[in-house]
Amino acid sequence: GSPFSNQSFPASLHTPPSQPMQPMFSSFQQQGSEPLGKQYPSFDSNFQQSWTGQNSPPSASFHTAHSPASFPQSFQPPKVPSLEELRVPCPLVSFGFGGKMLVMFTRKAKSLNILTPEQTSQLPDKPADTVLHNLAHMFKDDPYFRALDAFPAPLASGNPKEEVVKYLQDCARSAADGEVVPHEREALLQLLQIAVASSGDLSDNNYEAVLQYIRQRDNRMYKSALHIAKPLDPAAADAALHRVQDLLMQGNRPGAMNEAAAANLWDQALLIATMVSKAAYQDVVEKYVKATLQNGSPLAMLHSCFNERTDRMFAPGPERNSAFTYDSWMENVAILIANNVKGSNKALLQLGDQLHKEHGGVESSHFCYLLGGLEPELHETEKTNMLLIGANHKNPQHRIEYLSVQSIQFTLVYEYARQLGNPQFTMPLLIAYRFLYALYLTE
Repeated sequence: GSPFSNQSFPASLHTPPSQPMQPMFSSFQQQGSEPLGKQYPSFDSNFQQSWTGQNSPPSASFHTAHSPASFPQSFQPPKVPSLEELRVPCPLVSFGFGGKMLVMFTRKAKSLNILTPEQTSQLPDKPADTVLHNLAHMFKDDPYFRALDAFPAPLASGNPKEEVVKYLQDCARSAADGEVVPHEREALLQLLQIAVASSGDLSDNNYEAVLQYIRQRDNRMYKSALHIAKPLDPAAADAALHRVQDLLMQGNRPGAMNEAAAANLWDQALLIATMVSKAAYQDVVEKYVKATLQNGSPLAMLHSCFNERTDRMFAPGPERNSAFTYDSWMENVAILIANNVKGSNKALLQLGDQLHKEHGGVESSHFCYLLGGLEPELHETEKTNMLLIGANHKNPQHRIEYLSVQSIQFTLVYEYARQLGNPQFTMPLLIAYRFLYALYLTE
């Protein structure tokens, strides 16, 4: 069954094991060197066994093509470079106390691999060049080191507020110069300043300071049309009023309410709804807001809050204008805290969720969370909204970025502000980030 069964082979291919074959690569031997068979006995043995075993031998054409005569007689093995030739030039660096760094370059010019070994062998040794560097001077313009140096740590209740406020003001100025969304970082830093000034009280007792800041920015805030309802045709409105009247004459108040709402007679619909039920009134208010006001506008936000149905305002749907909410988020915050009612804090938290989830607004969402009464949670779970102030811990591609110097500093400032009002206040889980910050300082 072998493909070579009908072939004739030279007798040399059938050499028995007792007569070792001449190694195939003997032509590679250099004069005066040992045979390859002696250098690599296992190769010779395996070679012999593979050709004298039970398998059929290869064809004569294969033997001819791979005979010793077919290999070049002047074969030279490649030259192995020496360790000296493989050396990569590099300086010697040593760090010392006080932020010092000593650098020494190599002594021999040949280690630079510029000249050939013959040329460099004729060069004398050169004295080593040593340079002493001050790391504080080398990295004075690096944002990482500037942030560490500018922070007035350690923070304690005895620290003057002015130092902390000045630090936050400097951060706000640098944010306005270099951040992609400067007004969001600026707003968050302004809120932290208010927290320090009010001893950590961001409740309705200090909403006026937040409103004053937002009003100062009023000329930069987003403006757009709010009313979206179409004007009523007088004849159609009159006909609808007659139908509403007929239904009321029959005692059908729910029917009259729905008829008025369908005809956009909202004054009639709202008044009748008050005599039906609370749920009916809320339904009419919700329809009124959707039909007459731009979704996501501050006015629509407040009416939904009055109606205790802000959940539906943020629910996905074709009529929801998410971009409008993002562009006017500060106006939404202002109208909610200026008209503080039962659902205002809940609406602030929901607004923060939307800003973060749909627009990646980390600073703006944390602004809403802090005003809504949410504190840094410091322990990550699936439901964690704010781990460190000003840091995005929900970005799967950049998980480590939320452990930035400034995010830890902002959270320490918040804890300091709370301790001004309550010396017993503590954030136990912050100890892990304090340790990390200590490593930053050590570095």
